[in-house]
Amino acid sequence: MSDGYGTPIRLLFDDPKAMRSAGYEGGMELNALSIALSVERKVGGMSMPFTGGKRFGIDLNRSNSTIIIEGIFVDDDLSRRTPTASAAIAQIDFGIENKNAQAFGSGQVITSSDYVKLAGGSYSLTLYSKSGTGYNIYFYANAGSVGHISGGNIRVKDTATSTFITGPQLATAVAAAIATFGEFTTSLTTSEIVPSAGNTLLTITQSTSGPMSRSSSVSFSNSSDFFPYHTQFTGGSDASSIVKSAGDKVQDLYGILHNTQRLGSAIVGGTLLGVGAVAATVATGGGAAVAFAGAAAGVGVGIADYFKVEGDYPIGIQIPYNSMIQAPDGKKYTARNFLIRTGFQTVDSKMSQGNDNSTSVEFSTDDNATGIQGAIQKFDVSYSAGEQLYTYQMVFAPIDALA
Repeated sequence: MSDGYGTPIRLLFDDPKAMRSAGYEGGMELNALSIALSVERKVGGMSMPFTGGKRFGIDLNRSNSTIIIEGIFVDDDLSRRTPTASAAIAQIDFGIENKNAQAFGSGQVITSSDYVKLAGGSYSLTLYSKSGTGYNIYFYANAGSVGHISGGNIRVKDTATSTFITGPQLATAVAAAIATFGEFTTSLTTSEIVPSAGNTLLTITQSTSGPMSRSSSVSFSNSSDFFPYHTQFTGGSDASSIVKSAGDKVQDLYGILHNTQRLGSAIVGGTLLGVGAVAATVATGGGAAVAFAGAAAGVGVGIADYFKVEGDYPIGIQIPYNSMIQAPDGKKYTARNFLIRTGFQTVDSKMSQGNDNSTSVEFSTDDNATGIQGAIQKFDVSYSAGEQLYTYQMVFAPIDALA
C-alpha cells in the first residue's frame, strides 16, 4: 500500500476529555466507502437592457458547503489499543453566572458585589472526590482582607471597608482551599465564555483515575440561588480496553445526535426558559410551579440544568487525502486533512501547498488549519438482519462559528 493510505476519517467532539471514558477522546473513527465534497457559490447574473443581452453579476464570496460520507460500522477486534487511565475533570467559571448569560462569548460578567450572595445559606460549594468523600467550601462576609482562607472558609467581603472579592481573586482562593483536601489538583486560566473577566476559569482534576458519575459531583447551594457557571466531573477512564461492536458505535452516535448541544445554545435556551418561567409565574399569580421538559417523567428540572453541557457535541471532522506536494523526500505520498480556510487567507494557505499540518494534528475550533468545523445535519443507518455491520450516510455541514 502506498505512503499516506490507511488514515481513517475522524469525527471530533466538543470536549475530548468528556469522551475519554467512551473511547473517543481522539475522535470517532469512521470507515468510509465514499465521500462527496460539495460547494455551491451564491452567484448569479442578470441581463441588462440596451447591452445586447449581456449579463452582469456580483460575487460576494458567499457559498454553501456540504460533505456527504457513506460508510460502514464494524466490530472492533480484540487487539484494540488499551488506553491509559485518566482522571475526571470539572470546571467552575467564577466570571459568569448561569442566569446572567445571554450568548456564548458575550455573557454578562458577574459584578463583584454579587459574590457576597455566596455567603448566604448553610454551605455554598460542595465537591465529591472519586472516593465518594464530599468536601464543602464555605463563604462568609466580615472584617478583614478579601480572599482570606481559614480552613475551608473564604472571605468574599470585607465589611469594614465594603470591599468585595473579584472573580480572579475568588477563583484563586477556591483553588487554594481545594488544595487542602488532598484529592484534587487545580489550574486557573482565562474564562472561555467571558474572557474580559480574566483568570476566572478553575479546572479541577481528580487525583484518582477512573470514571465518575456526572450528577451532582459539583454543586452550589445558598439562600440567593447564586450559581457561577460549572460543569460536573467527567472524562475519567480506567486502564482497560474499550472494545465496541458495530451496534455499540451506532448507538453512541445515534444517541448523541438525538440530544446534544453546545454551550452557546444551552445558555440561550436556559435564558429563554428563565424568561418563560417568570412570565408563567406572573400569569398564575405566583401560585403555580412552572413545568419544564422532563417533568412528565418525574424528573425535577431547574433553570440551571439547561446550562449544563456534556461536551459530546460532534463539532468537527478530519478527512485525510494523499498529498504529493507535501510528501517528504523519497516518498510518493503523505497524508493531509481536507481544509476549508475561510477568513482572510493567502492563496497558498487555501491550497495544498500551504497544508502543512499532519493528519494527527490536534483539532481546534480556533484553528481552521486543523480540520473542518461544523455540524452533522443528517445521519441515516441501515442494517440487514444477520449481518455484523451497519451501513450509514452522514451529511456534515461546515460552519465556522457554531453556538
